[in-house]
Amino acid sequence: MPHSTLSIREAAAYLHFGEEEMRGLLDAWASRRVLGLPARKLDAFHRRAAASAGAGRPSPWLPDLLQPAYACPALEARTRRSLIRQMVRLAGERAPVADPEELRRTLEARERQASTALPDGVALLHPEHHHAWLFDASFVLVARTV
Repeated sequence: MPHSTLSIREAAAYLHFGEEEMRGLLDAWASRRVLGLPARKLDAFHRRAAASAGAGRPSPWLPDLLQPAYACPALEARTRRSLIRQMVRLAGERAPVADPEELRRTLEARERQASTALPDGVALLHPEHHHAWLFDASFVLVARTV
């Protein structure tokens, strides 16, 4: 399963455990791993975890996510499929996406589960899971169809 992230439910099914048992195993594993770190590494881990949770993050952070290059006021797309393809093309050209083709596949899979479309032509396209290897950084891409 290259480049796959399993949910707790999927991991439990794959390993033939119950969900709660899987959660307990993961929690125990993570606790042992983190608490077993040397003091210096534990301190560094804590600083990184706090920073990724937003603690100490400079404000405002929205300008980092939504930059002028991430906006397209006239996107030519008429169908859901063409919209996804055009948004992925834009993301590949303008945003920090490592693998546009994989992004397209994850967005199409997410849309098959449930549409992210809202009234008045708004869609909040996003993959089901955040894949750290897929993006160099977080971003918000905005487009309006014509």
